[in-house]
Amino acid sequence: MNITKKNNLIEIIVFSLFCILTIALSFFHEPWFDELQAWGISKASIYDILFVIPHFEGHPPLWYLLLKPLSALNIFPDTGLKIVNFAFMLPAVWLLIFKSKLPSLVKFLLPFTYFIFYQYSIISRPYCIYCLAMFLIACFYNTKNEHPYRFTSFLALLSLSCTFGMAVACGISIVWIIELFKAKTPLKNKAYISLFILFIFACLVAALVIPDKHNYLFYNSYAKDNIVRCIYSFLILPADALLYDFYNYENNSFQFIDFHYYITPTTNGTLALIQIMFYIGCFLGVILNIFLFCFFKKTKNLLLFIIPYILFIISGLYYISPHHVGLLTVLLISLFWIVYSQNDINLSGEFKKLLVLFTVLTIGIQIYWSIFAAIHEIKYDYYPTKAQYNYIKQNNLDKYKLMSDWLEQGPFIVNKKTHKVYIGEYNY
Repeated sequence: MNITKKNNLIEIIVFSLFCILTIALSFFHEPWFDELQAWGISKASIYDILFVIPHFEGHPPLWYLLLKPLSALNIFPDTGLKIVNFAFMLPAVWLLIFKSKLPSLVKFLLPFTYFIFYQYSIISRPYCIYCLAMFLIACFYNTKNEHPYRFTSFLALLSLSCTFGMAVACGISIVWIIELFKAKTPLKNKAYISLFILFIFACLVAALVIPDKHNYLFYNSYAKDNIVRCIYSFLILPADALLYDFYNYENNSFQFIDFHYYITPTTNGTLALIQIMFYIGCFLGVILNIFLFCFFKKTKNLLLFIIPYILFIISGLYYISPHHVGLLTVLLISLFWIVYSQNDINLSGEFKKLLVLFTVLTIGIQIYWSIFAAIHEIKYDYYPTKAQYNYIKQNNLDKYKLMSDWLEQGPFIVNKKTHKVYIGEYNY
């Protein structure tokens, strides 16, 4: 027992530090409209949460159902959101620190990278469910054939987290089926039975989130160039998930600009910088994709990488926001975790150096983002939620029903030739 405690001392210190830092920083976080909207939805009827709202929100109903008991008790929204979020993120990080087979220094630093530490631990959204489900899948991947029902329950949880989770769960299931076929596993095996049950379950969940025709994504103001969207998803997104930040550059304006403007010289300084950032992102994305392809090929896990990865990216073609980018980061961490838990990694000297460089760059940049985000969280209001709440209370407005709406940033610009709508102030 003493030996175990001594061996786990560093893990205990790292996990305790993560808990202290995230809980402390959470006191400075003002929930933004998406967080509070989920809390408001949790007050709706069970019927609406299950069968109506998901068609407009795009999320499976699990997150709202988890919030419902606390919102029914009239707990302060900020507190209720954080309780549920930590209930998923703390176990997820515990698994990463104590159970992953990743190199020690890597698994001790990963909890403090931007997406795990800030985006999914401080900001309370259903992606905390995704993180826990992915790490459970990584932890128990090698025993999936011995305990198929347990493993498919993790895939089901992943499907209930968000639409990206559904895509990844589908990809992992396909890889599993291919492995079963290669091993000539009899169809009556319980692995096939569990996968069939999962398929029925996933179809039901997918039916719940089919977008309604009045979903805001179908408005003209969200028209996007398909070429730009494809280039971003297949090339720049992997870079953004690891060490780049093109999506947030100039307030997401890139997605409202036609591809034509990326290949046409311009005198507009802002647009010229966006073009430069776009091509740098493409270059980084190509390099990273080649590196990831080679790594998983060398470790004989190419299908495990390609299928979930491609399905994730295809999901992003339909709709993706900055807070979705880190879901790809979590997917890649989980895939590396699975690879390292299978065998000793036998890589050539040069490739090992590349892997070390890749790891140092990614973790170093993301920890810098975490520090930067934490400083801003402490110094500034993330969202004027508390100020609005205090204003309503001080002026006795809480007895009224108040309606709020999203405010678009910047004027709309309509291209006269394409009739597409853009946001920003560019001279085309």
